[in-house]
Amino acid sequence: VEGLQIGLLTLRPSISGLYIDAETALLETAQPLADRYYEVRPQVAGELPLGTGRFQGDYEARVRRGSRFAVVEDRTTHLANASLEVPVGPNIVSRAGAHFARGLLETMEVDPGREYFFQLGRYTRYDLSAGLRVETGSRADLDLSGTRYRVTVDENAGFFDYEVRIGTAGLGLELGPRLRGVLAYSYEEIPFAPARPEAHMRAHSGSLRLTGEILPLVTGFLSVGYRDQRNPGAGAGGTHYEGLSASARLLKEFSRSTTLRLAASRSTPPSAF
Repeated sequence: VEGLQIGLLTLRPSISGLYIDAETALLETAQPLADRYYEVRPQVAGELPLGTGRFQGDYEARVRRGSRFAVVEDRTTHLANASLEVPVGPNIVSRAGAHFARGLLETMEVDPGREYFFQLGRYTRYDLSAGLRVETGSRADLDLSGTRYRVTVDENAGFFDYEVRIGTAGLGLELGPRLRGVLAYSYEEIPFAPARPEAHMRAHSGSLRLTGEILPLVTGFLSVGYRDQRNPGAGAGGTHYEGLSASARLLKEFSRSTTLRLAASRSTPPSAF
C-alpha cells in the first residue's frame, strides 16, 4: 500500500508548487489585470477501514506569494473532503460525504456556470450528502441519496449566498461485468431568499446514466436526461426551462502510458445575472 502506515490508518502526504503568469479580472470590473505569483499546495489524503466499511478523507491548502494584489496573498485556500461507506446488513450499503472549501480564486466552487469571474470576494462552501443502496439479490438495485450544499460570499462580492437541496432515487442494473446503468429521478431546489428572489428555483429531472466500461477501452460516466425547471422570481423569459440535460466524463486508453480524457456538460446553474 502506498503511503505512511500508522496502525490501520494510511496517510499519503504530498506537496506541489506552481508558478502563475496570467491575466485575471480580480477587482470590481471585468478589465483583465496582469499578475504573477507562486503557489504552494501541501496535501494529505488518508483512509481507514472501519469494520466492513471504509473512511476516506483529504485536505489541501493553497498558499500564494509574490502577487501584486494583497488580496491574493492574504486569502489562503482550504479544501477538504470526507467520505464514509458502511454496509448495514447483508443487502444495504450506507454512505455519507462532506466537502468544505474556503478561498477567493476558485470561483467554480461558487458558480459552476462561470458567470462569477470578477469582483471576487471570500467564499465558504459546505456540502453534505448521504445515501443508501439496496441490493435485491439480482442484477437490479435501488439507490436513494440526498445532498445539501450552501455557499456564502462576502457582501461586496459579485455573487450571492444560496443553498441547494437535491434528492435522487435511482433504479440500477448491472449491464455487464464492468458496466452499470441507472434510471433516475431527481428533485432540486434553491430555497427562496429575500436578498436574491431571482435565484429561487424548483426542478424535476429524469435521466439515464451509464458508469463503467461504456465501450471497449472507454470507461467513464455518461448521463442524458430531461429537465423541467421553474424560477418564479426571474425576469421575463427566464422563469421556465424545459430541455436536455447531459454530462459526460470519458477516458480512452490507447496504451498503458497514453490516455485521452474528455468531459462535457449541459446544465442550468444559478446565474449571477
